Amino acid sequence: MFIKNLNDEQRQTIERNTGAAIEIVVEGSPAFYSNVLVGDILIKINGTDVKDAPHALELMRDLDANAGKIIFTVIRNGKEKEIQIELKKT
Repeated sequence: MFIKNLNDEQRQTIERNTGAAIEIVVEGSPAFYSNVLVGDILIKINGTDVKDAPHALELMRDLDANAGKIIFTVIRNGKEKEIQIELKKT
């Protein structure tokens, strides 16, 4: 998955300055199978507000590898949506 900072147009559209835009979702990845979409705006990871793309990467890097899942809160089509991403198969 590749993310970048929000541009001015995205900030205006979602009416907020914080978050990160999802630019690429790798086919076959946990995010792909959890239906994370290109264009989603990532605003929270496991309940923690995402400031920008570097902060989102830091939050993901600091996750417990044994947790098994991540909860992304995204804005899609103007609405907040929670997406549970399973990190490992059981």
